[in-house]
Amino acid sequence: MSTKTKPAAKKPTTTLIDVRQAPQMIRIGADGKPLAEGATGHVAVLLPQYGLMFDIATPVLAESWAKAKAAAKKVRTLGFKNWVLPERQELLLIVDLSKRLPAIDTALFPNTPTHDWYWTATELASDSSFAWGVLFYLGYVYYSPRNGAGFVRAVRRVPASQ
Repeated sequence: MSTKTKPAAKKPTTTLIDVRQAPQMIRIGADGKPLAEGATGHVAVLLPQYGLMFDIATPVLAESWAKAKAAAKKVRTLGFKNWVLPERQELLLIVDLSKRLPAIDTALFPNTPTHDWYWTATELASDSSFAWGVLFYLGYVYYSPRNGAGFVRAVRRVPASQ
């Protein structure tokens, strides 16, 4: 009789995003280089600890979730072609819980309309005809029918070297 035991199965790892703690946000200039804190004229915001870069152009209002996803893919800020609609937890990272009306840092994200939803790429698990969105006016997250209008805030996943 063998006494060998099977190795323990690897447990999947999940990276949790703690939205209670504000992430480091670095302004990125049109040349792709970091700018000093408080500088203006940036075109993107980098969250280095999450490997995310958000486009700061005035968001497009898309007629539906599918059109929002397509609009995000058309973003070409800094010459990159890998912009997408953020997942729900990614978009929540730029909600500023210390602010209200709007609940976003308007110095980092100027020209941010706050009166309507911003689509995320995250579908509602229980009904895929709905997807999650964020309302920056109050910092709410909620789901909405995918055929409804919403704004687009594009993000790209950034390698550690950028």
